[in-house]
Amino acid sequence: MWTVEQAKARWHYLCPKCRQTFTETFDTLYKRQLSEEEIRIVLQFHAEGNSLRGISLISGLAYDAVVNIVQAEAREST
Repeated sequence: MWTVEQAKARWHYLCPKCRQTFTETFDTLYKRQLSEEEIRIVLQFHAEGNSLRGISLISGLAYDAVVNIVQAEAREST
C-alpha cells in the first residue's frame, strides 16, 4: 500500500503479524531520512558552538532540518 504526498510517492509497509503500517523512516535515528553520519555531524557542529544557520550552510541541509535535529536531540537527552 502506498500514498502520494506532495508529488512524491511515500511507501507504507504493512506488518503481516500486527497489521500495523509504517514508513521507511520507522527505525531510523529521529525518524529522519538522513544518515546517522549526517545527524552526528550536525550535532557535533552544534556542540562546538556553531550557529544553526552556519550548520545549515556547512552541511547543506535546510535550516529547519537542522533545528529539528537539534530539538529532537534535546528532547531525547532530558
